[in-house]
Amino acid sequence: MPSAPTASADPAAALVARFRLGKGLAQLADEAARSTTTFASMVEQSGAPAAKQRVQAEISRLLPAYQARWDGTLAAIYARHFSADALRSLASQGTRSPHAARFKALQNTVAAEMRADAQPLLRQLVADALTRASQPR
Repeated sequence: MPSAPTASADPAAALVARFRLGKGLAQLADEAARSTTTFASMVEQSGAPAAKQRVQAEISRLLPAYQARWDGTLAAIYARHFSADALRSLASQGTRSPHAARFKALQNTVAAEMRADAQPLLRQLVADALTRASQPR
């Protein structure tokens, strides 16, 4: 498997990293996990507080293994919508970039593409977390 480009070599990755644009992964995974029948079974067996704590702990434990791929998917989406120069400008200038208005205008589009492109990764993180959290202690 090829290694991920460094943030300095990949302006989209630099943008995602600088502004932590992929930071919502843990919350999305937690919300997705809580909507499963596996989580409902855990609640029945050990109560909601214990089930929530165990699932959140496993998501936190697994997050580093998934975050880089999540961020890479997000960077690839931004790279489809912006030139390398525009991405560098956004990463270095933020809201002062001449591309900031377009960046903001494309957020719903990027979010929709992320839901589609990253769904398998989110599903796998949730499945792994639930498997680990539901094992007897």
